[in-house]
Amino acid sequence: MQMQEALADFIEEDILNDTSNTCAPIYEQRRLALIHSLKQHLENRVTIYGDNAGLHVMARSKQLFRSDLDRSMCQGCVGLISTASNYYGQAPRGEYIFGFANLMPEEIREGIRRLGRYNSPC
Repeated sequence: MQMQEALADFIEEDILNDTSNTCAPIYEQRRLALIHSLKQHLENRVTIYGDNAGLHVMARSKQLFRSDLDRSMCQGCVGLISTASNYYGQAPRGEYIFGFANLMPEEIREGIRRLGRYNSPC
């Protein structure tokens, strides 16, 4: 019963809309930093999907992400998760989800810069 009352207060006081209005510009800035950095540092080596909304962006490249990618290189600078576990059957190679909600734009830019340098064409 207490949970229902708390939820009712939450809805009645319009806290959700206040939070959304406050956070949306922050996440927009971070999303744009990620997209710009992917385009700047990974150039034509990556195709970006789902870049118009949300707290994640998916990128795919057959040549970009090597199987020996050192994730510790990106740790703390960019959230990088393989999409392989999201597929039933064979997943596309080199497909990753980039999380950015808990990172500052500077951290995002640095992480993608490192990733681009690590994955530069031979």
